Amino acid sequence: MKSKKAILIDLMYMEKGLAVPGCDVGPWLPVEDGAYVQRALNSLPEDESRTARRKFRKFHRKCRKNLEKATESWKSRSVYDKVFSSASGCRPTRSEREVYVEKELDFLRNQYGRRNAQPGYDQAGRRRRLVFDYLRKESGLKD
Repeated sequence: MKSKKAILIDLMYMEKGLAVPGCDVGPWLPVEDGAYVQRALNSLPEDESRTARRKFRKFHRKCRKNLEKATESWKSRSVYDKVFSSASGCRPTRSEREVYVEKELDFLRNQYGRRNAQPGYDQAGRRRRLVFDYLRKESGLKD
């Protein structure tokens, strides 16, 4: 029997028009199961499957854009202080923060794949996880 949290997440996926990742064991475990999503997409008619894939890509881009925008905001002193409050009180200069942000953005690009490029197996799993975490955060659910 699915937990209430898993049912709520499934409903959010359906509301967005995405293929449900198949959370049936624990509350969040099987998100990484790309085979379940692939079977669900293959069971749909071709036009609906294509639509669901396109919606996922669009939603993934939205999640990723929000993540990159949040990372870009670290360049400002006030946001950096909120995110990285340090007891030592030393604050990096703007140029040092910009270098750090560029490294972080490059890391994100490697984690989720470059834009307009076919993702690798690990990157596809991370993309599914990013969408899942975004939906979970949007619903207000916690672990």
